[in-house]
Amino acid sequence: MSQSKKRSSASQNEDIQCRTVVNNSSLRFMRGMLRSRRPLALAAAIAVLTVCLVAVLRTRPVPYPSAGALSLQDGVPEMQVAPVVACPPVLVQGVLRGPAAPAAGARDLATVYVITPTYPRAVQVPEMTRLAQTLMLTSNVFWVVTEDAAQRTPAVTEILERSGLPHVHILGLKPEKYSKEAGFKGAVPRGVSNRMAALQWLRENAEKGLARTRRVSAFPVGLVTQAGLSTPVVRNGAVVGFYDGWIGGRTFPMDMAGFAVSVQLLLEHPKAAMPFTAGYEEDGFLKSLGLKKDDLEPLADNCTKILVWHTQTKQPRVPFTQVDPDKYRGTNMEVLRRIVNPR
Repeated sequence: MSQSKKRSSASQNEDIQCRTVVNNSSLRFMRGMLRSRRPLALAAAIAVLTVCLVAVLRTRPVPYPSAGALSLQDGVPEMQVAPVVACPPVLVQGVLRGPAAPAAGARDLATVYVITPTYPRAVQVPEMTRLAQTLMLTSNVFWVVTEDAAQRTPAVTEILERSGLPHVHILGLKPEKYSKEAGFKGAVPRGVSNRMAALQWLRENAEKGLARTRRVSAFPVGLVTQAGLSTPVVRNGAVVGFYDGWIGGRTFPMDMAGFAVSVQLLLEHPKAAMPFTAGYEEDGFLKSLGLKKDDLEPLADNCTKILVWHTQTKQPRVPFTQVDPDKYRGTNMEVLRRIVNPR
């Protein structure tokens, strides 16, 4: 091989591969200095490459500390912006934080009790994980999780404990007479027994008050029915009607996620309840509180913003029960199988 070809091959091997985005003219400048035999040019090239290397190291994400190094006071992850560096791109680092700091004025807000009815199924864990990650961003929430089951799902209990949120995990098993197996005719009411159990717990344990809600507040919910929206109709700061994909003769044609009631109002009506009638759970509950349309307090900037969305997790096509349990006995698959399909 000729000396010129050898020098060309050696030069190609010496090219520096920098992870930071650098424009083509800078690369050509550095290559020229590296190929030069002048000591001053070579020193300048090394200095430029050192700056690039430091910039790359400074923009790398900092790994999370091990779980063993954390205490219960450490709380949940928070995002902090990395310092600006001389060489792009500037990344965002993920670090660990303590409990969320209350926003301006949040210290004066009452506790918000979030009731989540759930039941064992394949998508229960991913749905609860997503909701937990959302609630972890708040500072005045108490999470009331109530399961339609004979016993608590261990994976749900673990999510609650790992979140660091104040919570309670209770059971609200649906009466057998309202199941298809017992011969119940029509649409089976879902989530009623869960919510009733949660309401009973609130009456016995909750502190009075609800953030920004004097008695009952209402707000829009996106992605509900084919209409894509369920909301009070507001004019001049007052609720004058409702927009919903299904009115059904209801006094309050609203989605379950579209209203909040104060604990004080709940305590004033000890017999308030939710009917086991599919489609009329919200309407029946609000009427049992003695409410009228004029009592609704529109939130979300007079119901001009959608802060609540009615999303659903798609059920998997192939159930995990098709996996042969004997084939994986004594392995991690036994544990994972109970998480993916707790029933």
